[in-house]
Amino acid sequence: MKKNKKKICLIIGGAGQGYGRQILTTLLENNYQVVITSRYKSKLLSLTKSNKYNISQIDEFRVNLSSEKNINIFIKKIKDKYRKIDVLINNAAANCLKPFDKQTYRDWNNVLGINIISNIKITREILKIMDKKKIGRIINISSIYGIKPPKHFIYGNSKINSPLIYGVSKAGVIYLTKYFASIVPKNIRINCISPGGLDAKQPKYFKKNYEKFTTLKRMANNSDLKGIINYLINDSSNYVTGQNFIIDGGWSLN
Repeated sequence: MKKNKKKICLIIGGAGQGYGRQILTTLLENNYQVVITSRYKSKLLSLTKSNKYNISQIDEFRVNLSSEKNINIFIKKIKDKYRKIDVLINNAAANCLKPFDKQTYRDWNNVLGINIISNIKITREILKIMDKKKIGRIINISSIYGIKPPKHFIYGNSKINSPLIYGVSKAGVIYLTKYFASIVPKNIRINCISPGGLDAKQPKYFKKNYEKFTTLKRMANNSDLKGIINYLINDSSNYVTGQNFIIDGGWSLN
């Protein structure tokens, strides 16, 4: 069992170049010991090479969230290695970009299994090793597409799209946040973040179309999620639980 005076945060699915990287950076800047997972070994290796912080602050695990056996092995390793987890951030997300009428039962099982069922299972197990006396925090990452359907025309004829399967799973993340918040011990704070589109070198026509529907007339940048993460992991949010924070530059207003 590892003794560590630093607070420990477990980030599920945080090794990508998207919002996961902002989440990781924010935790490191707050001097957390970060345990991070990905289904892809290459992403974990890339994270190690590119990280400018002391690599001793990061512990990496390759986890296949579509496998219950793999999740069980991972949870046992976490419980054996760490005395407690202070913060859990559920950021993993699967998608299926097939047209709606081409999506199979297996596609739906895969996306819902990763985005919803693994979230529930991991949350349930990590709750068992959160401090019973101090405040523990769980943050789920949803999406604006869990709140409102996409504006399909902005994607044009590209292969980029946001199918029903994704929105349903992200709406589920918002609901399970509220449900868990209503039943967990009173020292646990569970909240959700629903971000808008992140500027990630998409085609110019897509960005132009998307930005028309944001009040701020831009997509999110590489630091726009850091403020809300800072808020939710610190004592300023001690009286906040069961909430869904929409960080979308005003997209959901239109």
